[in-house]
Amino acid sequence: MTGMEWPQGPLPQRVEIWTGEQWEDITADVRTREATTIARGRPDEATVADPGSCSFQLNNGTSNVNGIVGRYSPRNPRSDLYEVIGRNTPVRVSVRAGAPYLMVPESATLDAAVSAPLATPTTALDVRVELALPRMPGQAPASSPTPFVSDWTEIIGQYVPAVGQRSWFLAVNGVGGLSLRWSTDGTNAPGSVVTAQGATASAPYASGERWALRLVAVWSGGAWTTTAYHAPTLEGPWREMGQLTGTGAPPFASTVPIRVGAVASMGVLPHGARHYRAEVRHAIDGAPVAAPDWTTASPGDTALTDAQGVDWVLVGDAEVTDWYPRWAGEIPAWPPRWDLSEADVWTPVRAAGILRRLGQGARPLQSTLRRKIPSYGPALLAYWPMEDGADAAEAASAMPNSPAMTAIGLDFAANSDLPSSAPLPTVTDGARIVAPLPPLPAGSPGWRFEMVYYLDTLPSTETVLIALDVAGDGIARVTLGISSSSLQFRWYDGDGAQVDAMGTSNSAILEWWRSGWCRLYITATPSGGTTTWRVMSTPVGETAEWGLQDGVAFYAVPRRIATTWASTAAGLPIGHITYTNTPTGNPYGGGVGGADNGWRGETSVARLRRLAQEEQLPVTTAGWGTALEYTRLGPQRIATMMDLMRDAAEADGGLLGEVRDDIALSYMPRTSMLNRRPALELDYAVGHIAPDLLPEDDDQQVRNDITVTRTSGSSARAVLEEGPLSVQPPPAGIGVYDEAVDVNVMADSQLPDIAAWRLHLATIDEVRYPVVRLNLRNPRMAEHIQAYLDRVDVGARITISNPPPWLPPEPIDLIVQSYTETIGQFEWDVELTCTPASPWRVGEVAPNDPDEARPAPVHVDTDGTTLAVPVNESATVLYLWSNPGPEWVTSGGPAGGTAADGDLPVDLALGGEVVRASRIEPVGWDAFDRTLSGGWGTTTTGLTWLANSGPAGDRSVSAGEGIITLTSSPTTPRFMLLSPPNFDDAELLVNIAPSQLATGAALAAGVIMRVAGTAYYRVRALLGTDGTVGLDAARASTVIGAVASTPYTYTGGTVLRLRVRLEGHRIRAKVWTAASVLEPDAWQLDRTVETDPVPVGLVGVVAMGESGNTNSSPQIRFSAWQVVGPQYVEVERSINGVAKSHPASVVVRLADPMIVAR
Repeated sequence: MTGMEWPQGPLPQRVEIWTGEQWEDITADVRTREATTIARGRPDEATVADPGSCSFQLNNGTSNVNGIVGRYSPRNPRSDLYEVIGRNTPVRVSVRAGAPYLMVPESATLDAAVSAPLATPTTALDVRVELALPRMPGQAPASSPTPFVSDWTEIIGQYVPAVGQRSWFLAVNGVGGLSLRWSTDGTNAPGSVVTAQGATASAPYASGERWALRLVAVWSGGAWTTTAYHAPTLEGPWREMGQLTGTGAPPFASTVPIRVGAVASMGVLPHGARHYRAEVRHAIDGAPVAAPDWTTASPGDTALTDAQGVDWVLVGDAEVTDWYPRWAGEIPAWPPRWDLSEADVWTPVRAAGILRRLGQGARPLQSTLRRKIPSYGPALLAYWPMEDGADAAEAASAMPNSPAMTAIGLDFAANSDLPSSAPLPTVTDGARIVAPLPPLPAGSPGWRFEMVYYLDTLPSTETVLIALDVAGDGIARVTLGISSSSLQFRWYDGDGAQVDAMGTSNSAILEWWRSGWCRLYITATPSGGTTTWRVMSTPVGETAEWGLQDGVAFYAVPRRIATTWASTAAGLPIGHITYTNTPTGNPYGGGVGGADNGWRGETSVARLRRLAQEEQLPVTTAGWGTALEYTRLGPQRIATMMDLMRDAAEADGGLLGEVRDDIALSYMPRTSMLNRRPALELDYAVGHIAPDLLPEDDDQQVRNDITVTRTSGSSARAVLEEGPLSVQPPPAGIGVYDEAVDVNVMADSQLPDIAAWRLHLATIDEVRYPVVRLNLRNPRMAEHIQAYLDRVDVGARITISNPPPWLPPEPIDLIVQSYTETIGQFEWDVELTCTPASPWRVGEVAPNDPDEARPAPVHVDTDGTTLAVPVNESATVLYLWSNPGPEWVTSGGPAGGTAADGDLPVDLALGGEVVRASRIEPVGWDAFDRTLSGGWGTTTTGLTWLANSGPAGDRSVSAGEGIITLTSSPTTPRFMLLSPPNFDDAELLVNIAPSQLATGAALAAGVIMRVAGTAYYRVRALLGTDGTVGLDAARASTVIGAVASTPYTYTGGTVLRLRVRLEGHRIRAKVWTAASVLEPDAWQLDRTVETDPVPVGLVGVVAMGESGNTNSSPQIRFSAWQVVGPQYVEVERSINGVAKSHPASVVVRLADPMIVAR
């Protein structure tokens, strides 16, 4: 047995450590008596995953690698790893299983590629690649000029800059979309290179997940179009990501080969991807000109000939391998252990994911202004943040080797209202600051002094905001003062005499200067013999500015800050004082969503990217940073990096965790977790699941009363009022399970949606499957090993079909929240901690091409539907009553039905059974599609019209209308009744058109319901002699309540629409003109029968004239008649294997309803 190869023999496992220059294989010293145990994910469903772990034992006696004793003791000078290994040594673990693939090493210096000479596309390019990226999207290494920025990852192309052979190449760009770049002449001369950011969305795949990309480019008549797609595999289904158009020529006809990996040798991102297959076509959906399939190669091959006869040759360190990564992290400690005999020496290793290190001993990040301003560069000459502690006696400089600011009478740390700053000081009566300013460098175009301040009221007398001692052209001092009546900037000479001034009394400008937290700046820019002086104020978080500007003949340069404040300035907060030699520059990062307001309004994705770059951390996240689908955040607070990342993830609702294939973090935005395709589709009946599958139907994750509060803002509450998990006491609900959470979002208006989404996640009425066990050594799992290696990770969706008969019959649909993987010689076991996937399946607008559709529900449920009559287990017709509605879409009716393409068939759920509805219609309707006299005959749906009262000859059918002519005795009601069936609750809709305006007295036309002998309910539209339209309701001829007025009028020929709903003995009705198109929202008539109610009966229409009517043979024309509810539904039973009888009033819902995600 031990001599056999996997899968019958031992599972090959590889453990490697990073020695500073390369990965060294230490597998020979990994002990097999203890299995390797890997744990990853978020077992408690937190927004941020727990630090991952990987445990194994190393032989620390005589090494099987090189014979050294104590090789893995970091402080052992006899070890070749002395001063090489230690705390947080990188380690990675892989297994040898699954199909071969092409590994392109993560190295920017090696030409890790494959090559084959091919022609260049001239009119079209259709390129497809199936791959897995270790980081999705890529991130620049520390050695990059822009370290840790999200950037391009080259994939495939013909593009060699060094020899002027630039043609085209395809890349996954920095937001996880696709970009195509090509040169029209082989060079990078201006106008020659075209870049098409060929996707307006990011591909919804996690780091390390296998997927397929496709980009189609077409060149015609000097114009081009690119369209980007993604799919699970090259077989599709392809889903469009976006399309771009432009003008330009096709790619240069290069003679260099197609390359995979480091295509352009341009120094953009390292690769490190797993390539499975690729296809290159020179026509859309045409025959491939090249199609390497690396899964057909053998590990170690250095060349491949594809099905088109193209030879592919590996270059550099590219290799064909079947080693699949299972974990990457760091070893924080190497504790040596030995037994009493000292013959057995080992090192128990418990490696940890990067989250462990990031969470240890981290100091809070400084305020956004304190972090942003020093990054301004050499032009920043002086900076005093003034974020000093409450007991400070001076304000420290943030510039190296710069003096502190003398501060007398400042109340430090007194104001904490500016979100982009730590607490700032306020001014007291007589407070004074003094600080020398460095000289301007030679050649400076001028200078700029700037600070933040807060004025809530303007002082009644002029009060100095800031004063500077200056030198030049006889000017020794400048002051800026403000009052409720003016803003003044003054120049003084050395004797204190005012030389000049500029000011304004404009009330709008004065109000602007007290617009909350603001930045004021003073600049002087000399040009020729004139110096432009500007004094402006900009509210924090904005770009507009108002203030003073003038051109004068003198230029003076500040030499120190010297300001004393009067009592009228008491309470004025100030801070972040800067001095630069760039009059037009802004070191504060101002504007909407800038550093000066704490990056308020920044999306979750953008914040994580920016923090990663600022802190130089390996954090990758897909998504366009400004896209509306991502949550906009509140100001970045002073907190640790981990807390700030947690803030962003908590507000957005996504998943922040560790990358499996790399020592890095990855963020999956909430929207990228919606409607994911199953990564693994298992079958319980076949034996894919290892024992025991133990569901839990408990309340561990239930929260039915959730309050969400914005940091320093308001709150919103979402409560589940009805249903089995509602706040109602049992048995109507489960009682109150409340929760309160804080989220740092931009605005209070975001809170209701966030609360509703959290309530949705926390009130899924399904059983939980805390642990799903897989034995990957089980022969029945052999066909799923590849999918497990390629796609199963934290956040993946798995399904289990054919559950045992004592469980619900539907497939078990789960999201993997965490897992433990145990890898030994003869064991490979996985325990997946899972939660229901259903809350992550939300409504999605169906694409134009059905082949592009994701597994997302596209139908909206009614607000309430019940079974109108009971059915046995074999009935194939259901009668549904919708309350309060709307009704289900119909496949037929007077107007031909309301269902759109794709609406039917649709699956419905009732009482645990799923049925498939293929035909839905009003239970009765009539298009009057016949010509008759002396009656109305039979409806379109086969029901019979019966005349009651008045001459039969008064009835006729013509031109799509059922007509009643009031030939004599118009006050005698004419009834037309449908038979069968009898109805209790029902809703009717009909068009009514009188041929004449009523004379003498009103005409009346409407519907009758529950006709049983002489008892019935009646609703009529009263057509007045003055053209008004009213409504009345009656029990037989006894009117209930007053006539209800409506805003509508009529003349002869006007078509009115009448809707009547009868529930119990409550009658509601509304009428409107067909020409008005829109139906009124509210019922115009609402009456309840309280005396001698009628339980059940026929339905029909009525026409008559009121007493005194003098019209001559008026006609009342009825059309588009329908019994809207109940609805007639033809179904296929037992779609989910359940067949049973159902009583009336059982709830009917969509089996897969659309949930609207915020």
